[in-house]
Amino acid sequence: MALMSPTCVPIFYDTHAHLDYPDFAEELPTVIAQAHAAGIAKIISIGTDLESSKRAIRLAEQFSNVFAVVGWHPSHVTQAPPDIRPALRELARHPKVVALGETGLDYHRLPSQKPEFTATDDERTKRNRRAVPQHLEVAAELELNCVIHQRDSLETPLPSCGLTLSACGAYSIVSRTTRQRCGAFWRWVRS
Repeated sequence: MALMSPTCVPIFYDTHAHLDYPDFAEELPTVIAQAHAAGIAKIISIGTDLESSKRAIRLAEQFSNVFAVVGWHPSHVTQAPPDIRPALRELARHPKVVALGETGLDYHRLPSQKPEFTATDDERTKRNRRAVPQHLEVAAELELNCVIHQRDSLETPLPSCGLTLSACGAYSIVSRTTRQRCGAFWRWVRS
């Protein structure tokens, strides 16, 4: 195993931030500066719905080390139109957008807050099952990553791709081919 020299400083990337949340609004420049001072070279700010995704893009435009992910979070998908692909395509063409999402299935924060599924929970789950393949389709089409959110639903295959997550609850799925996967994800990291 190679040892790091004392002058070699590791580079870190925050791949999952929600910088557009109101909690950060007053002190966002300070938050970004503190992250940079702590060794965070780049930050990916993830939108949770259409407006949040637009805010993530505006932040990416404002800060050179911030990049955006656009899409609908599983908890917000009931507010999304039935076909989210046109909006995703429009937002995802921005040069600082590096992925779509975060999309997936979340059985932890069900609308009913009950252990058994209710009609409201079923409706949100159906909407998520329609949104996941739409995110994946646009991500593949534009050769971007797709951030997957799975909570308390790891045993359930994701719609249209048959993927079942194992130990981890969230990670990135990338485009169709191995070459696209490596190129799409690392394109922004290496710049």
